[in-house]
Formats: sequence, structure tokens, C-alpha cells
Amino acid sequence: MKDQARFDVGQVIHHRLFDYRGVVFDVDPCFQGTDEWYEKVAASRPPRDQPWYHVLVDGGYHTTYVAERHLEPDGSGEAIEHPLVDRIFEGLENGHYVTDPIYIWGNSGTQVISAGWEWGNPCGFTFETFWQQNRDYVLGAKPGWAPYTYPHPLRSGGGTSPTPPTAPQNLHAY
Repeated sequence: MKDQARFDVGQVIHHRLFDYRGVVFDVDPCFQGTDEWYEKVAASRPPRDQPWYHVLVDGGYHTTYVAERHLEPDGSGEAIEHPLVDRIFEGLENGHYVTDPIYIWGNSGTQVISAGWEWGNPCGFTFETFWQQNRDYVLGAKPGWAPYTYPHPLRSGGGTSPTPPTAPQNLHAY
């Protein structure tokens, strides 16, 4: 098993066999599909103990699950056309799609960040293999963040609701 994925989330790739472009939106450290899927779909029998990638396909509405050995970097710098790109990524910078990291701050107790998958660790990877501080998560407040006022300003003392607006008068329908 490799201890490092070659491609990361947001990287634009090219599929060597099927000649399509796409963007990686998730990385599995090793094959996570079923034996049935592998036998039916993975005709070239790529290694199961290497990273596999979830890819948004350029110009399509579908995703693919691809073994690392079938991918290469796409250096075109061109955007990927897929309806989910804007839902997953914040934008395209220097040919790489970026996501907003998870900000972790203000927690009480010891800050422990770990991979707590219920399915165990079949690939033997470490958390740091795929999650990088200051790329995927930040230990600190998001820049420009302001705390919410609590209780909400529309709540007055005693938990009563604000007065509803007055209904309009003298309306005419023509």
C-alpha cells in the first residue's frame, strides 16, 4: 500500500484510458467498492491497495470511481463543466479547485483531530495521509468571523415573540 495519494481533492485530472478530464472530489486510500463492482467494472484489474478517486466528469452529469494508475495531471488550466462543481468547491485558482477548510476553535478540552471511520482502517493509512492542516482544516477562527449575539436580538425578555406587523388596509383588486 502507498502511504501517499498522488492526487488531492480539487486537482484536475485526465483519465489515460478513456480520455476524459475531471476534478477529484474525494480520495479513498484503497479500493472501497464491492467485489462484485470490481469484477464487473474494473476490467483492467487495477490494484485495490492503491488510492482510488471519486471524480466529477467534465461535460457530464455523472461521477466516476477511478484507480490512481489510470490518472494523470491535467495541465490545461481549463475549468471543469459539471453541475456539482459549484456545490463542492469555492473556485478555481491556478488550475486547482479550492474548498473552504473546516475551522476548529473555541472547543473546551483537548483538541484531537483523528480519522474515526466506523468501518475501521482496512488500508492501514494515517490521518495525516489525506488530511492536511491549513489545507483541509484550520485550528483557529475563520478570518472575519464574528460571534452571534445570544439570545437572538429579536427575542425579548421572557421568551415572548416580537409584535407582528400590521396588516395592510384598503387594498383593491382589479
